[in-house]
Amino acid sequence: MSRYQVPLIKKAMRELVRVAKKRAPIFVSVIGRFGAAQDRLREAPERLLVYKHTLRTGENIPVGFTRAHFFFGRELEELFSRNNLKIIDKVGLEGMSSCFEKETNNLYKNKKLWSMWLDMLKQTANDPATYGASLHFMLIGRKQ
Repeated sequence: MSRYQVPLIKKAMRELVRVAKKRAPIFVSVIGRFGAAQDRLREAPERLLVYKHTLRTGENIPVGFTRAHFFFGRELEELFSRNNLKIIDKVGLEGMSSCFEKETNNLYKNKKLWSMWLDMLKQTANDPATYGASLHFMLIGRKQ
């Protein structure tokens, strides 16, 4: 994690675990580094010049978006592990639709294709490749 945000992220996770009831489910959704790189390529290729830093450190340089930390899947999993949270599920939230917003929305016009696409997204949302490449992904854990 970036040196600037590490203390804040660790503090937030400790507080989340502290206030959760024992055995309570905990849902954490983050921006993925790989998905964010794909988004840059699609929306603002010139920002790829500064994205090399983000890919290395997770620290987003605030150009067109706020200061934030973008995660690798393993990084969020380690944060869960260090806080004694059992991982129940890993989900790529946009899955294969990451960075294909227009194309995905256009499918809605054709109910048969839309239904097929939704089924495909549901079938692949938990696949490790889809999870880590999504623009947003979520870990679901449980406090021990």
